[in-house]
Formats: sequence, structure tokens, C-alpha cells
Amino acid sequence: MLAITVQPTPKAVVALNQEESHIKKTTVVTAPVSTPVVDTPQVPEQPETAPPTPVEVAATPPAPTPIVGCGDDPNMAFIYSHESGCSTASINASSGACGLGQAEPCSKLPCSLSDWDCQNAYFTAYAVQRYGSTDAAYVFWLANRWW
Repeated sequence: MLAITVQPTPKAVVALNQEESHIKKTTVVTAPVSTPVVDTPQVPEQPETAPPTPVEVAATPPAPTPIVGCGDDPNMAFIYSHESGCSTASINASSGACGLGQAEPCSKLPCSLSDWDCQNAYFTAYAVQRYGSTDAAYVFWLANRWW
């Protein structure tokens, strides 16, 4: 709602009295002249705060560099190189994990420790089933250092 307030402003007028021999100045106050004043709504003052901190959007990490002898998929090759050094025969003595991607327990691995193609198919299917893609498995591995 907009409110208008009228504030009077008196004006002085000089009138000449011609009945007397000399000129006499008289001050006469006329009706007030109004000046419209627009009443704007008052917005409560906000305490001064620091500007918001910019939100950093996590960029998708770049794809890993291909690792020679560790497969065609650079995401899986990265995982294999960090889990087993790209060795199908790798066995972790403390956890019992084995193979390219370190299946735990080793009995989950459906193939021999020398069958690269079978292990690659198994771990690639695992990445897609658990993470949705080998890219997502790679990103998870980077964030957690395990998969």
C-alpha cells in the first residue's frame, strides 16, 4: 500500500496598502502549498555479513593414462595397477584377496589366477554392477583408495 503525506509549506506574500501615503509592507500567510511525500515501506536493516563463500563444484577427475599391459579400459587399468600391479596372480596374504582387482575372498573369483581375460571380465562386470560404470568405479577408487 502506498501512502502519501502532505506537509504544509507557508508562503509569505507582500501586500501593498495604498490607502496610506507611504507603502506599508504586510506579511500575509496564504494557504499551505503541499508537497507530496511518498511513504516507502521500511525494510528492516540486515546485519552485515560476509559474502557467501563460493561453492566449489567437484570436477570429474581426468581419465587415467593408459597402462601398458593392463587392458584397454584406462579406468580398470588404473584400479588393477593399484590393487595388484596388474598381476592376475597377486594374492594379499593378510586379507585373502586375489587377482587383478583383488576379489575378497579369493573364492569369489570364478577363474584361475592365470586367466587374464576371465578376471578382466569378472572385475569389469563387478564395476558396472556396483558403481554403474567403470568411470564411476574409478572415481570411487580415487575418493576412497579402495573399491
